[in-house]
Amino acid sequence: MPALNYKKQFANAVQNFEKLSTIRRSGKRLPPKKGEHIKHYTGMMTKFCRLLCIGVCTEVTPIRIAYLDGKPTVFLGVVVRDEKSWVQVVPDEIEKLAKADGFESLDDFFAFFLTETDEFLGFLIEWEPKP
Repeated sequence: MPALNYKKQFANAVQNFEKLSTIRRSGKRLPPKKGEHIKHYTGMMTKFCRLLCIGVCTEVTPIRIAYLDGKPTVFLGVVVRDEKSWVQVVPDEIEKLAKADGFESLDDFFAFFLTETDEFLGFLIEWEPKP
């Protein structure tokens, strides 16, 4: 069963099922698969580790956060006629995405993902509480 770790600032929202999605950088581990159970933790690898909840993955979407013409923006991965492509997310939907991910503002959202790099590649992982 995959496990996801959350910073303290997001833990209560995850535990209370107010935050039902997360954005994770592409890396060594593959994202969970649709239908898989996911354990959500805070403080993993510390003595303060605690299980927040268990959820079921409902969707995994590639996501790219980058600068376009000098402005930060978001792209979601889609498949059209068997070809992978990126679709730019409109500003109102970016704001909804940022709020759903636990950020107070778009500035906070973009600062979190674009602080160390000009481009963030990862996955938008969505889930629902385990029945």
